[in-house]
Amino acid sequence: MTALSNMPLIVSKPIDGVDGWVWDTFNTTMTMSTYLVGFLISDFSYLESSELNNTLFKVWTRKDAVSQAAYARDTAPAILTFLENYFNIPFPLPKLDMSSVPD
Repeated sequence: MTALSNMPLIVSKPIDGVDGWVWDTFNTTMTMSTYLVGFLISDFSYLESSELNNTLFKVWTRKDAVSQAAYARDTAPAILTFLENYFNIPFPLPKLDMSSVPD
């Protein structure tokens, strides 16, 4: 399983006495509305884009649907870049994860 949050992972430590379990600690998220805060624990795989200069971008999905995530991987960075230029405000987080949640 992989744990995700709005901010990058700082450290992942094994939990004493619980084999196979880890305690993940993430960097502190900047002040934001609660509806923008996200946590995800899953066995998803991801596609990564290198189109953004300052933001690590990944699209997470079920392993059997990774090939269907290419459109999101290719389109979202272009949209984010457009919005940064339009509003003249850089995206404030060091990473951006999108996930497709199955029904």
